[in-house]
Amino acid sequence: MLKVMIVDDEILAVEDLAQLLPWERYGFEIVATATHSLKALDLYRECQPDLIFVDIRMPVLDGLAFSRKVLARGNPVKIVLLTAYKDFEYAKQALELGVSKYLVKHELDGESLAKELRRIKAEIEDEERARVILKQELIKQLLSGEKMADSVARKALRIPEGTFHYALLLIRSDQPFFPEFRDEKAGWAGSGLELGPEELPAGIHRCESAMLDSLGAVVAVLSPVHSQSELRGGLCGLGIRLQARLREGNSGSFSILISRTSPDLTGLAAWFQPLAQAFQYAVFWGRERVCYLDDLLPWIDHAGLQPQMPGPEPPAMPDVADRDTLRRTVAADLERACRPRWNLPGLTALCRRWLNLLQEYRAAHGLPPLTELHRRGLLDVGECYCSADLPEWFAARFQEAARDAERHPAGRYSRRVQQAVAYLQQHYREDIAIETVARALGISGVYLSQLFKKETGRTLVEYLTDCRIAAAKGLLQRGEHKVHEVAKLVGYKSSQYFSQVFHKVTGVFPLDYKEGGNAGAPRD
Repeated sequence: MLKVMIVDDEILAVEDLAQLLPWERYGFEIVATATHSLKALDLYRECQPDLIFVDIRMPVLDGLAFSRKVLARGNPVKIVLLTAYKDFEYAKQALELGVSKYLVKHELDGESLAKELRRIKAEIEDEERARVILKQELIKQLLSGEKMADSVARKALRIPEGTFHYALLLIRSDQPFFPEFRDEKAGWAGSGLELGPEELPAGIHRCESAMLDSLGAVVAVLSPVHSQSELRGGLCGLGIRLQARLREGNSGSFSILISRTSPDLTGLAAWFQPLAQAFQYAVFWGRERVCYLDDLLPWIDHAGLQPQMPGPEPPAMPDVADRDTLRRTVAADLERACRPRWNLPGLTALCRRWLNLLQEYRAAHGLPPLTELHRRGLLDVGECYCSADLPEWFAARFQEAARDAERHPAGRYSRRVQQAVAYLQQHYREDIAIETVARALGISGVYLSQLFKKETGRTLVEYLTDCRIAAAKGLLQRGEHKVHEVAKLVGYKSSQYFSQVFHKVTGVFPLDYKEGGNAGAPRD
């Protein structure tokens, strides 16, 4: 709803206009009325209306003087002047001021007012779309360091006259530390950066936002404050409210970094690169955080003075049976990259070494690589965001691999059977027959069937079905595809047949599994 304020020194005139039509039907609501111009200025600052109807002849401040003061604040607002009779000189001054319309009271009825409201609403919406585009470009130019007078930047962002300070908040969607486990579809739809005046915490006059590739930028205009603690509290509160808004319209979580304050709007350009670079170290502080850059700088090794690691070698292959010992071993190894300062190249090298060990263990036991599990939606990456959680993540993945290897001991299979297992894991999405696998291995289908059944206790078709159903579970849990789409993605031409097989293996139908997981009741 667009907000309306009515100002007229005659209370009956205010009431007549308010009752002339159902405002809500046209997308407007009356949020304030006033019969005194000075009181109206206070209400304007408090309510921030989008549209003001104001009588042109009032004591103390007439309609033109009132309009000058309102428009001088720089906020987008439409003003309609009301008068008892036509006056060309008043109309000329109103147009020069930038007033939206000049109306004669006795000529105004429900129909003409409705027509005027529709026109103003369309105008506001068009201007808002254009303003958002221009604002985005201006903030990009501002933060890129492009030369710009502070007064020009303030005018373009419609920041009113006054003594303000500014701060920059940079926002990024949280991502797992390992690039290969990041979901390119998840994260940000680019929404959630706008907060209304009533949503801003104390000390924040207003904020303007823009999307800069994968980062969101919010320029906070700070009201005069009495202390640094009040200032920090207001900015922290703004960050927390932005996070809450982002959670409403986007998947995933978000972290926010806050710059120092600047007395000049153009001074924020100096903080954009340091904030963006600091996000490279997000693994050291984790996900869904609101941090001040100054609190992080002492920890960041920007100069690269620390060694690139790896240092002491881990065991050739850890004892995966003892989870606690494995977790402590990984933690002690990674800790070397976290103190005395954050050594990002060192942590990357150490984690890559542990990841390679995990991949080697999986390969040695005939298990699919982690990237394949991630593609199927079967890899838990919830603890891949923070260095403090990585030891537990590695320990859990090693133990999962050990359990899978025990259930499907491919390491004890012959070379031919291992090759068949690998082929099925890689090609389960295709239309596969026993002869297809046999030809790929250079042996007969009969021999492969007998050998596979003898060593695994299962048929090739049963193993292929397991691969497809495991992949289908991951896709259904993610909820991005319909059941018939999942069927095709895992190799079934018929969604009906897929549903029958899925039910036979899991005890529930795919749609029930998608809506309620494996606890859902089977559907007849």
